Amino acid sequence: MDCESLKKRLDEAGCSESNYSIGCRNDDTFALEKFGDEWWVFYTERGSVSDPEFRSESEDAACAYLWEKMQHIRHDHLVGTFSDPDEAREFVAWLERQGLAHSYNPIPEPVVTPTMHRIFVHGTAVFAVRKFFPNLPIRRWKAGT
Repeated sequence: MDCESLKKRLDEAGCSESNYSIGCRNDDTFALEKFGDEWWVFYTERGSVSDPEFRSESEDAACAYLWEKMQHIRHDHLVGTFSDPDEAREFVAWLERQGLAHSYNPIPEPVVTPTMHRIFVHGTAVFAVRKFFPNLPIRRWKAGT
């Protein structure tokens, strides 16, 4: 497996790019990068590189390691942000009727004003939501939609 095929597999498995980066360094992710002749898998936080948890001269081995690691992490996808708590509850009820695993995370005042209600789905559930709402996250909800 190479980096391009790993990226495709991760996308198809519903893995969130907020958990990994390949060939670049995003904050607070597990990263796969080539350093000299070696492929490293490491955690990056605030742009700094931690000690690699995996090193190999083999791109295939490094990709396999990151793939396996990503299978043991919950992948959250932001599908809705609402300022109206009733809209958030209605959207959650819709997700439940669809049988989709989800979580709810309000950002309270004074962090944001007014309180924002964030709704996430997990893993491949994002594909089911995208069938109904291709442009995520949604910000308004009308009952019956």
